[in-house]
Amino acid sequence: MEFTYDRVKYRELLRTKSNLGDIQLTLPRVPPSVLDIDIRDEEITPPTDVQNGCSFPLCTSSVFEGQISEANYMTLGDDVKKVISCYIHVKDLDVSFKPGDAIAILPCNLDTEVEKFAVYLKVKDVLNKKCSINIQTSVKKKSNFQHIPTITSLNYVLKYCVDIRSVPKKAMLLILSECASDSFEKRCLQELCSREGSALYNTHILEPGATIQDVLASFPSCQPPLGRILELLPRLLPRPYSIASSPLISPHSVRIVLSVVEQPVKGLCSGWLHDVLAPLLGTCKEPLEKQMGELSLKPKQTVLVPVSFRRTHNFNLPDDLSVPLILIGPGTGIAPFIGFLQHRSAQKKTLHNVSFGEIWLFYGCRYSDRDFLFRSDIYKFMEEGILSRFFISFSRETTNNGVKYVQDNIKKHAQIFIQKILEERAMIYVCGDGKNMATDVWKTIVHLISSEKGIPEEEALSLLLNMQEKGTYKQDIWL
Repeated sequence: MEFTYDRVKYRELLRTKSNLGDIQLTLPRVPPSVLDIDIRDEEITPPTDVQNGCSFPLCTSSVFEGQISEANYMTLGDDVKKVISCYIHVKDLDVSFKPGDAIAILPCNLDTEVEKFAVYLKVKDVLNKKCSINIQTSVKKKSNFQHIPTITSLNYVLKYCVDIRSVPKKAMLLILSECASDSFEKRCLQELCSREGSALYNTHILEPGATIQDVLASFPSCQPPLGRILELLPRLLPRPYSIASSPLISPHSVRIVLSVVEQPVKGLCSGWLHDVLAPLLGTCKEPLEKQMGELSLKPKQTVLVPVSFRRTHNFNLPDDLSVPLILIGPGTGIAPFIGFLQHRSAQKKTLHNVSFGEIWLFYGCRYSDRDFLFRSDIYKFMEEGILSRFFISFSRETTNNGVKYVQDNIKKHAQIFIQKILEERAMIYVCGDGKNMATDVWKTIVHLISSEKGIPEEEALSLLLNMQEKGTYKQDIWL
């Protein structure tokens, strides 16, 4: 997949002349060389261990091949994101999980992007040749490179071990500036990594999400040594997805839902998963019922993906079943709460003479008929009495009566909401977008505590911070 036109705009932006003139720049320290690379004209069989068998941060299991034999689209039509649901089988693993935990999926870089990157580095012709990568003896933190095999191929390293879409840090830009033969390009790169050019770095690199490939494409005179690039590229890490199922219902498989990122460039993990799951998927222009019908008629197929279980900062159900719960999760943020509700449903069927606290769910999407995730599950939980109250908002429908987002529904029911958390000691769980939604929900609750209790907002903020410190206000959010 090629970069979209937006990436071209980013690359043009990188070469924009700044107003720093000819002032002397304060540059970061040049990081020492770390890796010695030797490429030989020999073919090599790729390694079988994922990233040299190294463990991943926050993961609670080793990497294993998860089998996916069922996947379908959950959204329908235009003006909505593609959302995919799939089940990952974990039957033969000695692992346990709880609702609220996550499973981490390790993607790989696309072949087209690896080849393009290799062209920039002038190594395309030797991508599949035998490559020895050794850490220099003077290096103290050798563990930083343990995920890269010592005998491998460049294709394996660039595809499976390093993040070639990463946003370059200033140290990388400094190295690139030293390798630029064109004086204008050298100066541009120096400005981007200088103390004086911090605003340029934010505007031209961080905000548009420019990648190392964008930088190399923008400054063609820059010909860095391969080793210098590899040692500064971050490790390719797995992407976490909330588990949308309960081990009490399906102990040998976990369900996840993912939104496919398509702009400004297809998401690394979600885009890769969308491609590898293609044999199992129907079309997002068809109703879910038809997709499932077609799935049952297709020959049994299985897709294997590298996965591991992951910790989620105690985003789990409380041990005390009588505690009321308020769940807030628009879009795919609803995923862990489906696991919560499944779990509570199973508990109610087996635990008798037990008092269960009420569960409220605040959910939002764009349209009632295009991207309402888990509709049938939610109404079933309502019928069973598992879900006590359900508050839905549709942001793109004209008949929403001013309730577009989850925080609007919280405002609409301010009195009972504040009573629930302050008098009945309900726990709040928030899952989803951390840049906007989670911040807006937080501010809304602070304001409502202030207005409903007649106290200053500073005091209301202190109350909510205290809930967070005690673990009764939990967040599982992403940027």
